[in-house]
Amino acid sequence: MDDALQQLANTAEFRFSWGTAEWPKDDEDFDTVLRKADQSMYRMKAARKAAQTS
Repeated sequence: MDDALQQLANTAEFRFSWGTAEWPKDDEDFDTVLRKADQSMYRMKAARKAAQTS
């Protein structure tokens, strides 16, 4: 591996986010459950960002 790629591999930071929703508690329709999980993910991201800035 060349030096530039190795340096990037050593310093790269990866983050991931996820949201949760329960089927059938949150809804029975797949699209609605997926939308609620997506909304949950963005709420968690906003809360994490607010906690980092305070």
